[in-house]
Amino acid sequence: MFDNTTGEGERQDFITSGLEYAFWVDQNWPTGSVVVLSPMYDTIKINRAYATADDIRFNGMIKDANGAVIDPKFYDVSRIDNLVTINIDIENTQVYSVQLDPIQYEHALVFNNTTIFNDVIFQPELGNRQNRLKLIGTKSGDWNGTLHAPGFFINSDQIDIWTTYTDYKKGNFVSYQNKTYVAMKDHSATSTFDFNMWNIADNIQTGMIKNLANKASQFKTFFDMDELNLEDGVDKLGKGMIGFTNKAYLQGLGLDDDLLNFGK
Repeated sequence: MFDNTTGEGERQDFITSGLEYAFWVDQNWPTGSVVVLSPMYDTIKINRAYATADDIRFNGMIKDANGAVIDPKFYDVSRIDNLVTINIDIENTQVYSVQLDPIQYEHALVFNNTTIFNDVIFQPELGNRQNRLKLIGTKSGDWNGTLHAPGFFINSDQIDIWTTYTDYKKGNFVSYQNKTYVAMKDHSATSTFDFNMWNIADNIQTGMIKNLANKASQFKTFFDMDELNLEDGVDKLGKGMIGFTNKAYLQGLGLDDDLLNFGK
């Protein structure tokens, strides 16, 4: 999608680049002259209704005017829903070619043939099976099936091992000598691990982590008798102020939505 404008207020797209090329041709440049044009030299935006762009680090290519792949340290990627925005550091490079793979997410649940109590769910030899299974769980509000959960940010538990001659950006996590470090600032590739460029990152939370807006809104339901989240320590403390304590023997009663009122 092209929503940037030129200095004259015109939309910066392929039509504008075509007009610039026509103007360049009209100048009667000598034989052998070259012009390089790109309507997306500084910013790339992709927004597809039913797909998003795959991980650019492994399944994509962003190239400069010479056809060379641009180093990831020269661009930043922002993802909001299906909108992917790539901002280029134009002081060091510009974009003239992009290849991104659109992907969609599918979800599947795989069950064992028997339960922990040896109850049969599916028996291939005789064809015995349970006709219906009941799933009890929770999800974040407005979740659309992708790696997007409003009110949360997703922190992967896959941390790469530090490698030599690799550029790192501020905030990157690496594993080195069985410890996890976070980069304090951008730095170029080195042959040895520079401890002055890294801070030890202890107790890193992974998975779905509440963002600041979500945490701030928790106080609205701190003492709400109709809201209970037993996986949230703050919520359990708030309900503890009115005498609620979670009992293990109540977990199997199927009262997750009304467990607080049941225990009153």
